[in-house]
Amino acid sequence: MTQQKDKGKVKENEFRCANCGGVFEKDWSDEEAREEAKQWTKEEMASGESVICDDCYTEFMNWRKANMKQTDTMEGKELLNSKKK
Repeated sequence: MTQQKDKGKVKENEFRCANCGGVFEKDWSDEEAREEAKQWTKEEMASGESVICDDCYTEFMNWRKANMKQTDTMEGKELLNSKKK
């Protein structure tokens, strides 16, 4: 994935990261991206859904991992309890 410096109009083979605003060349077709999203969310990706670049995704996942211990959700409590066993 290559970031473009031009922040003007996005071409058909590009996307704008919803987090950092950078413009990147697409590595996958839109259909491949939808299929990947379904593997993670089990839902169909909505048209116009926000997309983020690899760097922002990695940053978010690192933040999520660091803050998972602080979550009050049931899923988080179950995850923490399973690690204690």
